[in-house]
Amino acid sequence: MSAEQNSDSPAASGRAATYSVDAHSATGVQVGEGNTQIVYSYRTGTWVEGATPRPLVDVRGKVESPYRGLAAFGERDAAFFFGRESAADDVLQRMSERLQGTGLQVVTGVSGAGKSSLMQAGVIPRIRGEGLAAAREAASWPCVVFAPGHTPLDKLAVQVASVAGTDAASVRQGLDEDPARFALNAAQAALAGSKGTSDESPRLLLVVDQFEQLFTQCPDEDQRQAFITALHSAATTGHGIDQTPAALVVLVMRQDFEGSCANYPELQTAIQQRYFVAPMTPRQLRMAISEPAKKAGSRVDDDLVELLLSEIKARPSSGAHPQHTGSSAGVLPLLSHALDKAWRLRSGEHLTVGDYEGTGGIEGAVADSAKRAYDSLTPDQQTAARQIFTRLTTISDDGVDTADRAFRSELTEGKSAAAVQDIDAVLKSFADERLLTLGDNTVEISHETLITAWPLLHDWLADTHTDRIVHTRLRAIVSEWNGNRRDRSYLYTGSLLEAANSAAARIRADPARHAPLSPAEEEFLRDSHRLQNRRVRTRQTFIATLTVLVVGLATTTFLTHQASQDAARQRDLAVAGQLINESLSLADSDPTAARVKSLAAWAIDRSAGSNNAMLTVAANALRSTLLSNDTFDSVEFRPDSKALATTSDDGTARLWNATNGRPIGQTLTGHTAEVHSVAFSPDSRILATASHDGTARLWNATNGHPIGQPLTGHTDWVRSVTFSPDSKTLATTSDDGTARLWNATNGHPIGQPLTGGTSSVYSAAADPLSSTLLSIDTFDSVAFSPDSKTLATANSDGTARLWNATNGRPIGQPLTGHTDLLNSVVFSPDSKTVATTSNDGTARLWNATNGHPIGQPLTGHTSSVYSVAFSPDSKTLATTSSDETARLWNATNGRPIGQPLTGHTAKVYSAAFSPDSRTLATASHDGTARLWNATNGHPIGPPLTNNSNRGYSGVLSTNGPTFASISKDGTARLWNLDRLFNVRRNLCAEIGGSLTRAMWDKHVPHGPTYRDACNL
Repeated sequence: MSAEQNSDSPAASGRAATYSVDAHSATGVQVGEGNTQIVYSYRTGTWVEGATPRPLVDVRGKVESPYRGLAAFGERDAAFFFGRESAADDVLQRMSERLQGTGLQVVTGVSGAGKSSLMQAGVIPRIRGEGLAAAREAASWPCVVFAPGHTPLDKLAVQVASVAGTDAASVRQGLDEDPARFALNAAQAALAGSKGTSDESPRLLLVVDQFEQLFTQCPDEDQRQAFITALHSAATTGHGIDQTPAALVVLVMRQDFEGSCANYPELQTAIQQRYFVAPMTPRQLRMAISEPAKKAGSRVDDDLVELLLSEIKARPSSGAHPQHTGSSAGVLPLLSHALDKAWRLRSGEHLTVGDYEGTGGIEGAVADSAKRAYDSLTPDQQTAARQIFTRLTTISDDGVDTADRAFRSELTEGKSAAAVQDIDAVLKSFADERLLTLGDNTVEISHETLITAWPLLHDWLADTHTDRIVHTRLRAIVSEWNGNRRDRSYLYTGSLLEAANSAAARIRADPARHAPLSPAEEEFLRDSHRLQNRRVRTRQTFIATLTVLVVGLATTTFLTHQASQDAARQRDLAVAGQLINESLSLADSDPTAARVKSLAAWAIDRSAGSNNAMLTVAANALRSTLLSNDTFDSVEFRPDSKALATTSDDGTARLWNATNGRPIGQTLTGHTAEVHSVAFSPDSRILATASHDGTARLWNATNGHPIGQPLTGHTDWVRSVTFSPDSKTLATTSDDGTARLWNATNGHPIGQPLTGGTSSVYSAAADPLSSTLLSIDTFDSVAFSPDSKTLATANSDGTARLWNATNGRPIGQPLTGHTDLLNSVVFSPDSKTVATTSNDGTARLWNATNGHPIGQPLTGHTSSVYSVAFSPDSKTLATTSSDETARLWNATNGRPIGQPLTGHTAKVYSAAFSPDSRTLATASHDGTARLWNATNGHPIGPPLTNNSNRGYSGVLSTNGPTFASISKDGTARLWNLDRLFNVRRNLCAEIGGSLTRAMWDKHVPHGPTYRDACNL
């Protein structure tokens, strides 16, 4: 259906306008009025399902409006469709190419890009006039255009059967039985629809518009798969002598559903070859704005054209690509609607800026039209409008509101005569504004743009979002239930029924806010309730009967086997105990036998004794040693956990492979005194070291090469180095009483030193944003907040301080409350809390925004608190102390969790959480590290022992089950914790790779088999 006008404008030539318009296949009818000739002679062979907007040209040849508004342009609007000529050429070329192989073409674009209009007013009319480049006979091929909706197989059967002249029920049954045979139905439709032509191998043009409805409205995966299989079969299965496929299929859909389609093998090639409808260029937009008016014998003032183009350019785009920002992507329905309104309200012959401004502009035209239609209604009709529009939207699986279609009879079912009149008034009011499209018995929103452009509708949908999710699913399942003869297997039970009943109760209680439940939905819930009650009664009867039988049988069995079970249990305990003792005694002399016996003991008796035996023999092979020329001072994992760095008293640092303990590259030399602090940037690219020589240095964290010159400026030894979480900034602290910020890329200092004492560089009198730090001798610790905005310093005078990490200015007053020097300061991972520890035996929590204390001091340690660590989930805090213990605390309220973690025999220097927050590791001066359950504080496995020397500290890898500890003997050790966390699995793997059945039987002659032990 198309409308064509002579190329010369009537206004310019003075001649009569000639149009060819749709008259439902009538021929030879002419009506003359004002020298305008109307020729009713167009026959398309196109079947379009659903509601069809009224034509732009009436039967007298008068152009009501040359703009379609929110609705898509159709075939009969082709004469008014401009700006997409090159896109139509491209799609036609792609379709022509598909004829040589798989006849399946995908056309995608963002919502509102004009995909439907391109196909129906740009591509199909061109095919009708000239066919395809590879098949001129395509001009006579029948064409079906439809959207999948809730029941895509029903739609497909009805549409194709109407062309083929066959029974839709038979086609539908065939789709259920074997969707791949649908190719025969498509071939039949192609032949029937092209009768009277000489084409021996016609095809069916099958255009599935809004293909995304297959995912947003159809809840049945089996039906989705069958629908795709049927389309693919029609586009690929050959027929006849030349084996020509029956159909050329075009899928038109939103771009954001390409990923969903790629999950189906039948669509993967088509998705890779899809045509993307790009935003219109300024020249194309200019044509789309001005040319329709010329066709109607009018024009759009140049000032208005330029205004529209500037508004589109300035408008943020909903496009899927950054380059679409400020483009026409998604704006075409709004533009068309605004022009349509301006045309209808124009004061003169031409469209002017004044006419356009009267509509509220591109953004306001839709909302203004909706408000005007809504305000014209009575209160009862407005209530009906809310129910109607709530029903005309649905919620996709990802929670997004999309447009839906409803039957008019569904909206009026069970309503009084007065209510039906109110519904009719609502439909007419919004249809007159082109916001609703009405079919013979269908109602739908003209374009999904209305959902976001009309604020009132947006509020309605947000207000009922949760209940509409339930109602949408209920509506879909009721449709399937009805379509399958109300099979009881579709009825709700359990939690589904409970959720549906709760939502239904709220809908019934407040009908003004919700679309009412249909009679079928109400009946579905009643039947579900009856089925649930019936099942409950049946279950109760069965349980009662079964209980009597089971009690009798259990009593008999218990009395019969009690004695033998006790004897067997005692025998098992004795055997397991013997295996445990043998395993421990052989741990050093015969590790293989020790592992086998510990595993066999666990298979017999899963007790704490057998578990500890497995952990003991597993711990013997947990570690590898890293050697240094002098004493290690600190150890740090690279954030990617593939490497770690150590520092030494000899003024060097080293990089090590965290998997095998081998050194990476050469020793990092350049400092002239002890290096005692090291840090990796969070992006794993840079390593920083701090030294007694008063400098810090930056290194390439991959190969150890130095970066730039030393960072100089401190006048005493540099205590620590810390990177900001965004890797852009480095902070250093020094015994000279200052902290400094540095650009981590080039090593340049940022701002002035952060100083304290009487020589503070900040003066409250000079700068009201700054304040003075009093009596600060040394910054002992420094930490960045995870969001990189704030820096915290811990000071030897017992105070802490918050600083702006961008400009180095202090934030608020010092954090006071400790009575001795501070040892550490740490931010919680969520940047909300700061924790400090002190030699006064306490830790404290502070609000990271304003520095206010949170709760009371964390007391419980009996001497200096050395370190503090937050769990990655920010829920738990761990502290270590010179009192030889660690403690766990609730990070929200500061309350202790469980008892102190005891077991170390010397000062506990450091603690670290595993990435999942479930495990805590501590390192002590006693030369051991220990693992603890971070929930209850229970120890995990035996201590990880360095050697007889004392240890300093340890750190957990952030991305793997590896723990590194350092010792005063000049070594650092790597521990593979996976062996402890999954000890039985790893023992089984080791045994399975090194033992034969005979060897197992030798060590465990009377115990379980290897299969039993490793498949508990």
